[in-house]
Amino acid sequence: VEKSQKGLTLDAGGATVSYKEVKDGEGNLICGKLPDGKYLYDTEITVTKDGAKAWYINGSTEPVAFGNSFTFFIGSDTTVTYKTDAAEDRTTVAGISASLIEGSTYKVSFLATRHIGAKDTIVSSGFVYGKNMNESDLVLEKVGDKGSKAESGTIKSAYSNTLSTDAQMSLNYGISSATGTACARPFVVIKDATGTEKVVYGSMMTYNYTK
Repeated sequence: VEKSQKGLTLDAGGATVSYKEVKDGEGNLICGKLPDGKYLYDTEITVTKDGAKAWYINGSTEPVAFGNSFTFFIGSDTTVTYKTDAAEDRTTVAGISASLIEGSTYKVSFLATRHIGAKDTIVSSGFVYGKNMNESDLVLEKVGDKGSKAESGTIKSAYSNTLSTDAQMSLNYGISSATGTACARPFVVIKDATGTEKVVYGSMMTYNYTK
């Protein structure tokens, strides 16, 4: 599959940016920075700022990372911001982007990022998803049920295969008729310091099909 050479923009808000360059056997750039300053899809990027305590991506209300640096794989035009106020290191999960996969008429790539708090242990993570959903539909205990709207589909789940503390998760899902709204909500299941199992959800992500 030939990778797109379409570049993605990054606004790092004054942070220092580094990235990993990857080339194929013929020397063609697969991941990295293009001459116009944009980045190729799936390039690993690290943003660093002395004094930063918490990082936010694409307007997320919850932090996606803590400390003076944040590493992620770029999947869309991205804005990263940071705060220098003291922040509690806690488990968070947030959507990054929902965009049509290049070459497909209906499949959508949902990208999310998760961070496991210093006092927590990850059990599992992934997405709850479906067609034409309300956010309240997309919880694990409702998987297998029909969504609450008349035009809703069945609520489904997909799990990530990694258990690392900091990671990005992706879900490729779409509505074959290319109508309505594809919805997905990222989640992380953790055990806290007392051994109690909890689910942390991000906000629902949506992709609206237009004709």
